[in-house]
Amino acid sequence: MSDVTSVRRPVSVGVVSIFLLVAGILEIIAGILLIVHHNDADAQAHLGTASPDVPHATTLLLLGIAAIVIGLMYIAASRGLWVGDDTWRVIVIFVSVLNIIGLIMATIFVIDTTSRIVTIVTAIVAALVIAALASPKSKEFFGA
Repeated sequence: MSDVTSVRRPVSVGVVSIFLLVAGILEIIAGILLIVHHNDADAQAHLGTASPDVPHATTLLLLGIAAIVIGLMYIAASRGLWVGDDTWRVIVIFVSVLNIIGLIMATIFVIDTTSRIVTIVTAIVAALVIAALASPKSKEFFGA
């Protein structure tokens, strides 16, 4: 972790940190809504499961729990980046690379044009996050 009093936080790191904070809050809200409505027939009607043995209510409940955990991780990453913790910088870069790989695969297998555009835009955002956290100013801030 760098001494933030001697090296100013680059604007790009601040933007990524705030982006992760907002994403974390939205993810937690989505998770809570999934849990609250997991028995709702309308919510279940829009869900397809990989296995006919798994009830839709269980799937929605598990997705809600996963969303809350992911949201908490986003918030932890946001804080870590904000204070200059290099471990979180490395984790966010690693996850962004994995995200890009997954999005490339999704783009190959997705037929719907709108979904394909969303995956491409999301991959571009992930690449921008990597660029922001790997820049020389960011490395200096994180003491890397």
